[in-house]
Formats: sequence, C-alpha cells, structure tokens
Amino acid sequence: MRRIYFKHLPWLLLLLPAYPVVGQSRPNGGGAIGIVPGTGAPTTSTQPDVVVAPSQGVVVAGHPPAGTGLRATYHAGAPRGAATYRRVEPGVGVTWRGRPPVPGVPGQGFSVRWTGYVRAPETGVYVLHTEWDDATDIYFAGKNVLAMERNEMGMFGSNNGFIPVESVQYFTAGQFYRIDLAYKNVQGVSRAVLAWARPSELGHPTKLEQTYYAAQGHRYTIIAQEFLYPELPRPPDAVAAPARAPRPTAASVVRRRAATPPVALRRPAPAGPVLPPPALAPLPALATLPRGTAVALPSLYFTQSTADLLPASRPTLNALAQELRQQPALRLEIAGHTDNVGEADRNLRLSRQRAQVVRRYLVQQGIDSLRLTARGYGGTRPVADNRDPQQRPRNRRVEVVVQ
Repeated sequence: MRRIYFKHLPWLLLLLPAYPVVGQSRPNGGGAIGIVPGTGAPTTSTQPDVVVAPSQGVVVAGHPPAGTGLRATYHAGAPRGAATYRRVEPGVGVTWRGRPPVPGVPGQGFSVRWTGYVRAPETGVYVLHTEWDDATDIYFAGKNVLAMERNEMGMFGSNNGFIPVESVQYFTAGQFYRIDLAYKNVQGVSRAVLAWARPSELGHPTKLEQTYYAAQGHRYTIIAQEFLYPELPRPPDAVAAPARAPRPTAASVVRRRAATPPVALRRPAPAGPVLPPPALAPLPALATLPRGTAVALPSLYFTQSTADLLPASRPTLNALAQELRQQPALRLEIAGHTDNVGEADRNLRLSRQRAQVVRRYLVQQGIDSLRLTARGYGGTRPVADNRDPQQRPRNRRVEVVVQ
C-alpha cells in the first residue's frame, strides 16, 4: 500500500507524479511529502530535519461551547454541482457500499463536501489522516493540500484501492482551523475518513521527520464531534460601558458659580413609571408556514435613510439564523420595503440595499447563500396608509418570505 505524507501543496504537486519518492524538507514553510510503503518508515532526507511551523488558526473570544459537527453538502454529481441535500454530521468516518448516502442522491457517482472548523484541544504537532478513495479534495487552514482533479484517475483511480494520506500540522490549543474536505465516488465500495493523532499520543514531536517516525503504526482516531464546528462560534457581544461625563475642573466650577445666581432646587415630579425595554417578539416557526407567507422582522433598525444596520438588530437576526440552522431545507426571500416619502427610484434602491445587508449578515452566520435571495420593492407594497403619519412607519420594514 502506498502512503502519502504532505504538509503544503506546492511540494505535493511536484512530487506526486514521480512516486515512489523520498521525503523532502525545506526550512519553515516548505513542508514535507513522501509516498512510501505502508509498512516502513519514510525514507530519510539528506537535508536537515526542520521544526514544524504553526498553521494559520482563528482565535474566538470567550469559552466556546462543544462542537456539533461539520456541515455536509451532498451532490448528485461533481462537488461543484447543484447541492441536493445538506445536514450537519458529527464527524467523517463512513463506508459506502453502493447504497444512496442520503435521500435524493444516487448510490454511485455522487459527491459530498464537509466544511467547517476544527478546534485544537492541545498545543503541538498533529498528524491528520484521511484516505484517497475514490477521489478527494482537501483545503486545510487556507491551503489547498490535495486536489482530486490533478491526479484523480491516472494515479489514484478507483481500481487502486484506498491510499492513506497524512498531513503534519502545528495547532495551538483553543484555536480554530478551517477544513474543507470533498469526496467524489467513482464506483464500487468506497469510504471517507477524517482522523488524527494528537501531540500527546505521538510523544510531542516538534520536527517533520521525527513526527513521521512517531506516526508509524499509530492507530488514528476519528476527530470527535466536540472538536468540529459547522461555523465559527460567535463570541458574546461586548456590552459597552456607559460614557462618563468629564469631571469639571476647579476653574470651571468657579466660573460657573460666579456666572449663575443661586436658585432653589426642586426635585422634578416623576414623569410616570419606568418601564423595562420591550421583549423581543419571537419569530414564528417559518418552516411550518405555507409557501409565499411573508413575516416582517421585528426590532430591525437601520440608520435613517441608509442601509447601515444598527447593533440593536442583532438579536432578531441571530434568532433568524438559528431558525435556518435548525431547518436546513428552509429557503427565504428577504424583501426590503419603504414608505412613499421621497423619490421612488431612491426608495427602491434603499430597500434593495437593506435586504442585501440582512442577507449578508445571515451568510456571515454560516447560512448557505443559495438558500437566501434579496429583493427590494421600494414603496410599491404598503401594508399601512402612507397618508397617516402614525401608520406610515409600518411600511418601512424588511420581511422574510417562505419559498
């Protein structure tokens, strides 16, 4: 059995066509790749062993919750075709035996792409393990480390069996690392795996060749659900402290006293009971509504006459994003509306911009952009009488329409 070791794509593409090859290394950034017999150790390079450089991670403030898995998107054909089925899966460790993997997808010739983030539980050098069977794309921490289209049928065809692929990465505990793993079934029985060996399991190696030797014969474990995330967890919103008025200086106090005659202070009469801020109106269960139903988003605020979304709108949009995550088949049109004050063309443009801003916010929360469309209608669809100043604000709204 052949085995592939790699760290960065440029060396992979240079070395793959000429297998078997010896391990290669370059100082901090070149990485190492080798295709060697599965039962032996990688051939020792004549170049000096190098320390594994840190991979590019993302820091999330606070204490993130446990992960829920990776987002899986199934396609009836190539992984860049139209998506057929989506869901969040707890990990990648599956064998297909000719049966359809999910509803609506054939048992042969399908593709699936897992995307999301891996959270490192400890600091050090990891070995990530996957398998080429039948064809695989791997993007990790912003780098395309394996491309199916370049090597798919010539060297890694379906008749060659699965080929183990290992990637050496240095992770920092608590940081998140982007993963994009695509698999394409060609024919027959096949499987997809995403596993790892952690630093403590390998004896905390620091250099490439040292890591390769430590990984020989190691039993990799499927990356657990608690370390996998379909999107980055959002840190808690920072609560801004109220601004304090500047303390008056002694000179200003003297001038004020000299310029202002003394007056009798009277406590003003209370203007009425102090009411708590209104609670956020809950969104209805959108997935249960008939197609074409429009729901106005409550507590959505923009700067006047602009599409600048105000922070007070976040609770509503976060609740909408949560609803979309829980209902992966739900598709929405985001519709912007205005009143009839001002030029019609400007109102139409503003309504479209506001709808696009809402759509962009949801996409940033990890919602698939294909599930959302944004349209602006200006003042053409009022829900209240524009002649009544008390009713007119109801026409300035953003709705979601069930598709």
